[in-house]
Amino acid sequence: MSRWVRLLILVLIIWQSLTLFAQNTEALDTAILSASRLIQKSEFEAAKKILTQLKSQKTFDENNLNGNTVNLLLGIIYEQQGFYKLSLRVYNQALNAAVKRHDIKAQSDILNNIGILYSDQDAYDTALTYYSKALNLRIQNKDHQAVLNSKLSIANIFYLKGSYQAAYEKYFDVYIAPALTDTLNKTTVAFNLGLVSQKMGLNEKALFYFNESERLSALIGDLYGQALCYNSKASLLVEQKKYTQALKLAIHADSVYQTIGVRKEESGNKIFLGAIHDSLQQFEKAFHYYEQAIDISKTINAKIETANAYKALSGHFALQGMYREALAQYQLYNEIQNQMISDDLNQKMAQLETEYRLNQKNEAIQELQQQQQFKAIQYQTQIRNFWIVVLLSLLILMLVLGILFWKNAKRRHLLLKQNHDLELKALRSQMNPHFVFNALSSIGGFIVEDNKKSALNYLTTFSKLIRSFLENSGEKEIALPIEIDNIRNYLALQKLRYNEQLDYKVEIDEQVDTEVSIPPWLIQPFIENAIIHGIAPKESPGMVAVSFKMAQNQLVCSITDNGVGLHHATEQTNEGKHKSVSTRNIQERIAITNQQRVGQKPIEVKIETLYNDGHPSGTQVVLVFPI
Repeated sequence: MSRWVRLLILVLIIWQSLTLFAQNTEALDTAILSASRLIQKSEFEAAKKILTQLKSQKTFDENNLNGNTVNLLLGIIYEQQGFYKLSLRVYNQALNAAVKRHDIKAQSDILNNIGILYSDQDAYDTALTYYSKALNLRIQNKDHQAVLNSKLSIANIFYLKGSYQAAYEKYFDVYIAPALTDTLNKTTVAFNLGLVSQKMGLNEKALFYFNESERLSALIGDLYGQALCYNSKASLLVEQKKYTQALKLAIHADSVYQTIGVRKEESGNKIFLGAIHDSLQQFEKAFHYYEQAIDISKTINAKIETANAYKALSGHFALQGMYREALAQYQLYNEIQNQMISDDLNQKMAQLETEYRLNQKNEAIQELQQQQQFKAIQYQTQIRNFWIVVLLSLLILMLVLGILFWKNAKRRHLLLKQNHDLELKALRSQMNPHFVFNALSSIGGFIVEDNKKSALNYLTTFSKLIRSFLENSGEKEIALPIEIDNIRNYLALQKLRYNEQLDYKVEIDEQVDTEVSIPPWLIQPFIENAIIHGIAPKESPGMVAVSFKMAQNQLVCSITDNGVGLHHATEQTNEGKHKSVSTRNIQERIAITNQQRVGQKPIEVKIETLYNDGHPSGTQVVLVFPI
């Protein structure tokens, strides 16, 4: 082929590419705008279909501004649908592209979205890290309104973590900022200041901010905001046992909720009104409001509100000594709770199935792209001579055989990995029934003792632990702060169960890297053994200490108890005093986990008995996680 012919072909290809690029850019902008409008209407599936079609086009470039926007919108959709892994993946793709473009605004927006993602999963420390990174970039970019939004997000995290003094300071910093000019935003910040002041026991200050939020809500005609303020002020009065005044405000809020048709809030407010009437010993009126709350929540299919109403009604009967009726209502509450747990499991399974199908679809798109590229090569090679065509055919045949061989090997590896994952899930599930039974028994004990505060505290901590177990049971690894929160919640539950018989502490060395991930629920069985086999048999109070530190680029977790010792605990188990599969279970989990850590150091476990003057004085378990 002559030189000028090759040059002519190259010019034609470049001209065709430029023409397609101009046409595709205009079409891309239109498609992105359509997807954005669909997201605003919560029509996520339709928006996702448009965006995934854009990504499947061979001209799509995720490193430019439009590609960045597509990934950002997909991340928002996945997050709203509860597909947190997929959301994080596309957010990171968008973040990498923004870093390459040196786009500070885009980086800060994506980091803020990742913070929201972790906050939705109750991973508050990780969320705080991303919010802080976004704040620093927004300060650097001098985006004052965005800076206020980041500070509000950080204040919300401190509030959720229970760090009320820090939350108050952050909220107040935003409240007095000159850039806070929007009345609606100022109303919200004032309300949050009232909530955090109430948590700190500063009732007068809380009342001031609730009144200010109510005043601002009235200025902009925000009836919903006013109703929230009425209820919040009523809760302050209830704390001061000023039930008659609280009742007037709660009735006013109820009237507003009915006017604007906010049924879920109306149901919750009916429960609040019933509780106030119970405090006034006006039991007939209280019962009337509880019945209304149940009717409303059932009408709108709000299961949480229905369960809360049955629970409140159970307490209502218990106050009157009608324990059979109280038990019947509590059983209804418990049925709904079990149904919600089952629904959560089904939803999790549906999400996993959807993620699997999406991954399959992405693989199909990639394969289609490869086929299109192959056809383009075939078209260009038609102008070449016979021997070059033969040579290319041979090369393509070898490539196809290689791809088939690689896919076959990958499929075998995937099947082996899925088999390991199923084994791990089966082992994890063995610890759940025994723990749930003990927890529910403890809650029942508190209810029988009429210890409502302990029962509520126990139930709140227990629900957090169950939620974390459901969310992370399918994960191969989770962030270390999440596992530490699980350990603290579990120890808090056991502390409530054993009362003065058990004390504990959790220590984290400053050098520990919080970005580390470890297998979930791997440490808890050792803590359970320390309590049941070590502390429980003792006649005197016991201590369980859990510590985390770094040593030689490894995470070291120690579980130490001052119980009866390993030898005495083994004798008890042999005598049939406690039937447990925790030790065998965890050994099998560690063995399977180490099989999956190909090319990595295995997780090590060391168990030894501690001695004092020649007598057993406890047990220490050391887990070493290579990083």
